[in-house]
Amino acid sequence: IIATKFSLDGELLFSSYFGGGGYDAAAGVTVDNQQNVWITGRTNSKDFYVTNDAAKKSITGAYDSYILKLSDKGELLYSSYLGGSLSEYGLVVKYSEKLNQVIVIGFTDSDDYPILGNAIQSNKIGTQDEFDVTVSFFDLNSKLVWSSFVGSFNNDYPVNATFDNEGNMILRLYTSSYNLPVSVDAYQKNLKGNVNN
Repeated sequence: IIATKFSLDGELLFSSYFGGGGYDAAAGVTVDNQQNVWITGRTNSKDFYVTNDAAKKSITGAYDSYILKLSDKGELLYSSYLGGSLSEYGLVVKYSEKLNQVIVIGFTDSDDYPILGNAIQSNKIGTQDEFDVTVSFFDLNSKLVWSSFVGSFNNDYPVNATFDNEGNMILRLYTSSYNLPVSVDAYQKNLKGNVNN
């Protein structure tokens, strides 16, 4: 992983490698209202550097998601693995101005992904070989405050997310699940074909 920041004039402000001795990939990046940089992705490195206050200090599956927080000067403020006993992939990270929180979205085949708070889905529904989406909210002190599975039978993957003016999250999924919950007035209530995006 390499994180690089440029000024508006193209001046290099900071640039640094992050990672361990295995495979480390970055997938999503966002900036909060304090100009801290948040990065998520996946790693299989057993020596991925984590800070002393990391929520999870060692990898427990084939891959774990991770979350990095850097200051606006490039200083490492927080680093942690994120996941359960199988595989996780962090794909999207967003900052919600309304909530003043950072949301990490990915997918997992772990039944024991850390779920916290009044989750909309407390348990993974798919089999061990199938993936459910994970949504995890962090406060700006890097503390996990809420998380949930989102998915059903078959595979579900996140594509992107955004927030409306009220702070509601709109999550776009790629799915082959035929029984995801839909609203009463849904435009399309059933899966057509093998995959809907």
